[in-house]
Amino acid sequence: MSVASQDLFELASRGPGGAQAIWRIRCAKCAATVEVVNGARGLLPPDMLVKKFAGAGFKVSRRNPSHHLCAACQARPPRLRLVASSAEAARPEPVNPEAAAVEDPMPQTADAPRQPTREERQTIHAAIDKHWSVSGGGYAGNLTDAKLAATLDVPRAWVAEVRDLFFGPDTNEAREAGLAALDAFEARAAEIEGRAMQLAADAETLKADIAAFRKAARS
Repeated sequence: MSVASQDLFELASRGPGGAQAIWRIRCAKCAATVEVVNGARGLLPPDMLVKKFAGAGFKVSRRNPSHHLCAACQARPPRLRLVASSAEAARPEPVNPEAAAVEDPMPQTADAPRQPTREERQTIHAAIDKHWSVSGGGYAGNLTDAKLAATLDVPRAWVAEVRDLFFGPDTNEAREAGLAALDAFEARAAEIEGRAMQLAADAETLKADIAAFRKAARS
């Protein structure tokens, strides 16, 4: 039996007049929540919501919302450690003076980029939400991922990840207004071009009529 998005997550609204639909997941242990903007093309399917919430660190249950767990509440299995016997622990290992003076010849691999903590993700989410235009479908004004990352002093990739998961594309009102103006100019240019082509056709017709009149007058 298929499960609807409403069976797993909370559907709410925000913005003026509740114009923006959002999905909310709630941790079953600490009640922490994360929200995802739904968008304007119908309700998001369960698989897409599961992917987005999992990307935010949640352990998502596909059957029961009372089993959702945030990153902080997820149980971590204890690490097993081998303990040497007392006799082996007391036995000193032989030391090679020459080997001790030689540096480790194994190549050092670069550390993987650090991932944001749960608190850092929440800070980024709150900052984007504060500057997000529900009606414009992007940042308010001319804000971008790069500018917000510089303000928060975090990597741009962190901001882009949270914005892509929970809000929408990296655009803003200024960019969309500029694109709309370009579309208007393009439409105006096409209109003028059409009129020019029509005038050229009318001129050719007029020239043909004049030639016909001249021929008739001389005959």
